[in-house]
Amino acid sequence: MPLLVDTNPEHFSGDSFTPAIGAVKSERSETTALLRDNNKKHLNIIKGRRQKHGQEKRMIRRCVTVALILAEMFERVTYYGIITNLVLFLNSIFQWHILSSASAVFIFLCVSSFMSAVGGFVGDSRFGRYGTISSGFIIYLFGTVFFVLIIAWLDYRRGYDATAPIIPWLVLVLLCIACGQGALKGNLAAFGADQLQRVRPSRSSKIFFNWFYWMANVGAILVLLGITYVQQMPYWKHGFLAGFGLTVISLAVAMVSFLSCRKYYFISEPQGSGLRHMWLVFKQAWAKRHDDIVSR
Repeated sequence: MPLLVDTNPEHFSGDSFTPAIGAVKSERSETTALLRDNNKKHLNIIKGRRQKHGQEKRMIRRCVTVALILAEMFERVTYYGIITNLVLFLNSIFQWHILSSASAVFIFLCVSSFMSAVGGFVGDSRFGRYGTISSGFIIYLFGTVFFVLIIAWLDYRRGYDATAPIIPWLVLVLLCIACGQGALKGNLAAFGADQLQRVRPSRSSKIFFNWFYWMANVGAILVLLGITYVQQMPYWKHGFLAGFGLTVISLAVAMVSFLSCRKYYFISEPQGSGLRHMWLVFKQAWAKRHDDIVSR
């Protein structure tokens, strides 16, 4: 049987066939150091990617938060800009009595509050919050634009003509405004909560809702300080046209702010309304009202 001999001199020490101890240790140490360097580089790459991904997620969350807060603020500017001077508008342009004008505004407020409940129900059970808010913006903007067109037509006619059928159109326009703002008011805060649903409860969630409601009040203050002053300037006959025109611009800004983060929103499907669940529970309980209670 032939004898196989490794002729590499680095593997032998002296005259024996024992491998050189230093050569084995050097090879192991070099391989181990190389593996450690590769593992360290790989871990650094993974850590860097995670940090970058976390920064992107935080940036997206901030953009979504700012977009919703701005949408709420400018929408409130539009709504309060319409109702704060609607009494004076009806009294001065249509020559209604002050009590009749105030009664009309209170009816508008009641319809707006009722449509907020309807908008929340529709958003929860039928079209989803995002679809309801988007549709509400369209109806809202349609109503405010035509409201300004009615005011411009009245300014062009230099007053209200009793023979012109303006009142039915005005009622239709105000109904569109009430439906649009109801869809937004009933779903915008809940839609903001949906964006924080995948985030663990933290201080940022509280900050979002604090700023959300604070900016709604800021919108009301801007109306009282700005739009109300513009509409009631005594030396300018087009004050109502300019004031209500600012509400259209404000609502357009709110709509653009909301739609700007469309691809970053978490859009959930409608999951049913609490009223429907209550009705199902009541229906089941009523159907089993004659069942005998069997105790263990």
